[in-house]
Amino acid sequence: MDSYKLNKPLNISLNVFLLSFIIGAWILLFDDEPKNDSVGWMSLMVFWTGKGMYDMVMNLKNGSKKTAMIDLLLAVVALGVLIWTAVSYWG
Repeated sequence: MDSYKLNKPLNISLNVFLLSFIIGAWILLFDDEPKNDSVGWMSLMVFWTGKGMYDMVMNLKNGSKKTAMIDLLLAVVALGVLIWTAVSYWG
């Protein structure tokens, strides 16, 4: 069975979108304002959630259901941590 791949422009745009979250988190984690650390960690959780969902869809299209479920579990954990952090940050 051939593996499923996204077309090149969509793959590049998705990688740029995910990379922007990593760069934003890096900037926010290592600046002088300590309050921005929470926003940096939230940015990393958004990246982790997005990457996990993307990997889950790709694994489902390639027929790997066990790996897709593991990716879904990791994305749900990241989303839970993101929601918990956001509520404690703004609540």
